[in-house]
Amino acid sequence: MRLPCEVVFARYKANAGVNPKPTKSQKGFVILQKLRQTPPQYQITVAVAGDKTGNKFELNKPPIILDKFIAQGKTTITFQTTPAVMVCISKANPEALAQLIEAIRKIVKGENVDIEKVKVKSSDFKPTTITVNNQATYKKQMQSCSEFLKTLKIEPIDLRRPDKAWRFCHNLTRLTLNGNPIGAHNRDLDVFSKLKQLQSLEMRSCSLELIPVPAMCTMFRELPTSISLLDFGDNHLSIFPPIFHLKQLKIINAAHNAIKYLPSRIGVLQNLNTIDVSNNLMTALPYVFSKIPSIEHVGINANDQMVRLEEEIGPIFIRRLLTKVDNIEYTHEGGVDKLGTIAANAIHREECSKSMKFGRQFLPLSLRFDMDDLMFEKPGISSLELCTGCVRLRHIRYIRPLIIQSRQIANSVDVIGRFVTFDRLLCIDCYRRTTSTNNGEPPFQCDYFQFAV
Repeated sequence: MRLPCEVVFARYKANAGVNPKPTKSQKGFVILQKLRQTPPQYQITVAVAGDKTGNKFELNKPPIILDKFIAQGKTTITFQTTPAVMVCISKANPEALAQLIEAIRKIVKGENVDIEKVKVKSSDFKPTTITVNNQATYKKQMQSCSEFLKTLKIEPIDLRRPDKAWRFCHNLTRLTLNGNPIGAHNRDLDVFSKLKQLQSLEMRSCSLELIPVPAMCTMFRELPTSISLLDFGDNHLSIFPPIFHLKQLKIINAAHNAIKYLPSRIGVLQNLNTIDVSNNLMTALPYVFSKIPSIEHVGINANDQMVRLEEEIGPIFIRRLLTKVDNIEYTHEGGVDKLGTIAANAIHREECSKSMKFGRQFLPLSLRFDMDDLMFEKPGISSLELCTGCVRLRHIRYIRPLIIQSRQIANSVDVIGRFVTFDRLLCIDCYRRTTSTNNGEPPFQCDYFQFAV
């Protein structure tokens, strides 16, 4: 039985009138072992980084246990040695600590307790959290990287590319790189794809705009699917990166960039809770937030062509996208799909996504748009996008604008008393099913009764 925790030793002196002097709190393990079966003999070892075997205590004499704060992961055990030693335990798992104390009490009563043999290795004392504040100490601190590292925070130290050493941190869950120009050299960008347990990745103000667009898209497309928080704000990006495979995403920060177009495929992120696209160059948002049940907060401030007063909104028109790609018309007259278009819609289903990797070189553009359309700043031709009507990956034929009062977008929005332009991206079937509006007449959606407040 092994309990990871923090421990403090207080060793009593032979002079009973002198109070014990406690040591500094340090990471350690409390190990309960069975040394002999008949007659049963038990021993407790408190292992710390500098001494893994020196603090051994027999249970022949009942130790004094103060268990008032076990629910908080704390307890104090005084071993009746000569002189006595008090061990203060903190930051332990409350359930595991309760099991340890219960086992000790059974042993003291003379009961036989079966205990699994465990060992403590030097690697167990590798740090779980590393914070780098100085460039001069970076290499030395990276020597402590191991599979036990959970959190790595690198303050702005002018780190100019990802470090290959991070690949060995197999259990890393949080990586913070804010303020480091890791995009300066366009090297080792595949490191992030190796961190399979990563849950939080913060790359705010990291000069990602210096990475060529294809390489940048590849880096984001290969991020591990375990990520739930992604921050790439303040990077002057002109396109929204391809992160639509990250189905666990809950928080996205894309603020303070130069993004002009948010793909409607953001609607596939059904766990999304917060998205911030404020301080960008957007003219409209895709009408998909109503399809995301978990959405709570949307940041849209400082997109002046998208967020306006009612009197500032001019005529808006339904836009029809071109249907000619690679010099090939992929619709018949009247808008009926040709066989190639039907194949494009079929091959882009999720179960066929792997085949796209092998078809990039020979498939026509209308078939491989799933990979390439993110390199554009707006839908200029009928790309394969998520139709905001049927929520399927389809060729978008028409874009129908809609003006919505800001407070209707989500429970929390960073603008008040404004109207926001949304685009309904429609496939041919959804376009035919929706009611038409007069060209130039803004279709307003107002919250007159303030139900959304």
